[in-house]
Amino acid sequence: MRSRVVLTVSVLLLFLTAGCLGLGDDPDVPTVTPASVPDDGTPEQVVPTVVTTEQPATFTPENPPTAGPLQMSNQASTPVALWRLRSLLSVTAIEPTVDYRLGPMIDPGPDPLSLSDSITAALGPDVSADGGTLYGRVDSANATIYLVKGMHGSAQIEYHLAYFHTQVLQERLGWTASIPSQANSTLDERLVAFGLRRGAAALAADAYAEEYSLSIAEQIREWDFAWQESSWLARGALDAGYDYAEGRTTSPDSLAGVYANPPNTTEQLRYGLPPESEPPRPLNVTVSGDGDWERTATERFGELGIRALLSTRLDREAAGRAVRGWGTDRLLAFENGTASGVVWVTTWDQASYADQFAAGFERYAAAGDPPQASQRTRSGPKTVVVTAGSPAFVDGVAVAGDNESVSISLPD
Repeated sequence: MRSRVVLTVSVLLLFLTAGCLGLGDDPDVPTVTPASVPDDGTPEQVVPTVVTTEQPATFTPENPPTAGPLQMSNQASTPVALWRLRSLLSVTAIEPTVDYRLGPMIDPGPDPLSLSDSITAALGPDVSADGGTLYGRVDSANATIYLVKGMHGSAQIEYHLAYFHTQVLQERLGWTASIPSQANSTLDERLVAFGLRRGAAALAADAYAEEYSLSIAEQIREWDFAWQESSWLARGALDAGYDYAEGRTTSPDSLAGVYANPPNTTEQLRYGLPPESEPPRPLNVTVSGDGDWERTATERFGELGIRALLSTRLDREAAGRAVRGWGTDRLLAFENGTASGVVWVTTWDQASYADQFAAGFERYAAAGDPPQASQRTRSGPKTVVVTAGSPAFVDGVAVAGDNESVSISLPD
């Protein structure tokens, strides 16, 4: 075992080469402005991610413990835990800064899955904003991990450090460069990106816990997300991303393969399909009579987004039946003063699947308190158009078309 003097020198070297580890004030969180709706109403415009990789500059501990949990109350254990994770994944990368906080004062940052207020007002997902336990967050651009230390045991800290460190490595090593950025992306695409990043990181943390015999009562993919308004979306995305990553890795050191040729839709993510398989069906939606109604959002919910919405009022099995055979969807949100509404065009692989969605949404609407103001229109055998929101909006919308081309006329 190395002496205390050698250990002190090692820690001092780490401070010089890797940044400080300790307490600090909350970081400034940048303001994120939502992307504007494209003029043509199509949500598939995506800005490629630009990733800058760095030369390895890693810390290697002297005679580190090779088995069992670390004592994370000892500050010198932090670089050892980081080294353990990189060794497990067989990667080298620049050492991140770890900023410990004594309590839950970390700002979780912008919500990557946020929806327009007009959408949530019109669809009314039945969710409670009860929050959850925030273990930390990552500033990937600056290779910094903010981690709550005072409220959690040593094993939890070590486990969550592995989770957040994996998120840093994803960006620093360029693994996620193949995943489109969130600029002008749809909810469906945001769920894919979130699921791949967080699900793969959770898989790595679980592998770390197994390797070093950490006793964890609550795994990451089950904890309540800090974004109170969208935790119902985040949990489903992380679960789907975890399963996708698990199906593409044989060991922790093959994690980089998860990000090769990634899926484009949550249907592909959930079923482990390549991006060329089951692409969204052709769908053209036009709108007229929108002089008094301002369009506030254009979204594609995707299979996972629709299932998450329905699951806020229906049981898991019923929600699963309702999204089977998803083809594509386009949701347009509008506001007129204090009134809001959405027109949601969904297409399905078969008419029977369209029937199942229509029945599922009818049950969803009826389960609201008060019942959801909505109508369901069939513009074709495989297409269901949902209108929801303010009663005047729902009653005034007219729908025409077929399975691939739908025209919407808004109320005067």
